[in-house]
Amino acid sequence: NIDVIFVSHFLKNGHHQSHYFDNDNLAIKSILDAIVPLVCVDDATRYCDNFYLSQHDMNEFSELYIVRKGCTKAWAAAHKELDFARAIILYETTAEAKSIS
Repeated sequence: NIDVIFVSHFLKNGHHQSHYFDNDNLAIKSILDAIVPLVCVDDATRYCDNFYLSQHDMNEFSELYIVRKGCTKAWAAAHKELDFARAIILYETTAEAKSIS
């Protein structure tokens, strides 16, 4: 079963009307509608977590990652170029440190 869907939006550096990508984007929803039935029951929060994130880049594009929850830490370690992957690593490291102390 699928557990986590990450949609990462890269925005060009510079002035934007908004500092984040419209997470209600119909293009992304149509892609999810095509992919999700192949990998899980539904993309509703009952079945999986959904994260929509934005970061700056030289170009504008979107990436979609589908990751099993048990593999999230390893996936983040393999994608350290992504802001939210680094945030997952930091969170995991902090949580482990707190559980030890």
